[in-house]
Amino acid sequence: RTVCRQFASSIFEKADAQDRAGNSNKNTARTFYAAAVFYEMLGQFDAELSGEGEEAEEQHKRKYSKWKATEILKAMKEGREPTPGGYEEPVV
Repeated sequence: RTVCRQFASSIFEKADAQDRAGNSNKNTARTFYAAAVFYEMLGQFDAELSGEGEEAEEQHKRKYSKWKATEILKAMKEGREPTPGGYEEPVV
């Protein structure tokens, strides 16, 4: 579980850093989706192994990753530049 959590976090952080730098592309969307899959996998483990805070954070990152992957692909399909950052975050 710990190894899977660390791997999911590293994939998520890689995609998030690339997105926030304004360098989102199809591979960024794939990386976000992969992170979502790993976070979903973590939910399959026994809930007693971790604290509530970790599970809530993993669930948030899973939902965010799926949303962001969809948002990037949607922007590319529409021919526009994907917006860096999260939902309703100010663009710097």
